[in-house]
Amino acid sequence: MVNADFLSQSFYGAKDTKFEGRIENGRSDRIRTCDFQFPKLARYQTAPRSDRPNALSQAHRHRNPEMPAALPLGLAAGTLRPRLAAMKPLEQCFLYGFVDSAYLDDRDPLELCRQLCDGGADLVQLRAKDWPIDDIARLAKRLVSITDRAGVRLVINDHPQLATEAGAPVAHLGQEDFFDAGHRHVDEVKPSGSALELGLSSHAPEQARRACEAGADYVAIGPVFATPTKPGRPPVTLDYVRWAAANLDRPWFAIGGIDLENLDDILSAGARRVCVVSKILRAPDVAGACRQFKERLLSAAC
Repeated sequence: MVNADFLSQSFYGAKDTKFEGRIENGRSDRIRTCDFQFPKLARYQTAPRSDRPNALSQAHRHRNPEMPAALPLGLAAGTLRPRLAAMKPLEQCFLYGFVDSAYLDDRDPLELCRQLCDGGADLVQLRAKDWPIDDIARLAKRLVSITDRAGVRLVINDHPQLATEAGAPVAHLGQEDFFDAGHRHVDEVKPSGSALELGLSSHAPEQARRACEAGADYVAIGPVFATPTKPGRPPVTLDYVRWAAANLDRPWFAIGGIDLENLDDILSAGARRVCVVSKILRAPDVAGACRQFKERLLSAAC
């Protein structure tokens, strides 16, 4: 018989919690001396010491497997802070949702963002064309805590610097805010040293080509159909979607007037990623509407 006591590692949720017991013939009668519940502790309580993995060397087994191998200390698996879900690469993102000030209808934007995340949105854009920038900044900082925990990219429309300051990983600019403003490469608008991703809108093949040459991380293709979100802009039609499917070398999202009735036409034209605004935000069940779109997109991607 060997007397044994050890300290639980902090990634089980409690630091310096002591356990006492003994090991005899390869079995342990270790008894906890606290009331914490550790669902993953069973294998430590029953395994012989020689068979128990070193807790620190095995810490990676208790992280989300999609997380990077090396994390900043503030996000390490051994902290007591809530873990953040891993964000998928853009190539694996299919549904792009919006918290749009024009469609809030007196709803709480934070709750709306939660519903989008719960429904399976891979990106959520904060779009508030009619708001003062200070109000956008305050909301962005609150939204990013929701999206980070869900593993969803928060996208800030129009304001790359604000996106970086708020901790959002993505910003989006339209043609008029990028090329018409004299920019030629996304590095010109990304804050120095920032890992910010930048998406650009396009309404024609030549604009999409320029967006790719400018280093856009993704390109928006549209509006495919007429949409109240972009009043007065003529639809680009499914021909542009087919062109994008045949020619673009990076993730792109079809946008504009997309609903569950015409989604099959979009998918048949070659799109695998879509942005949806009104048909989700005006749905009685926002999370449920997201799920319907996401299921169809995932089926098409298989």
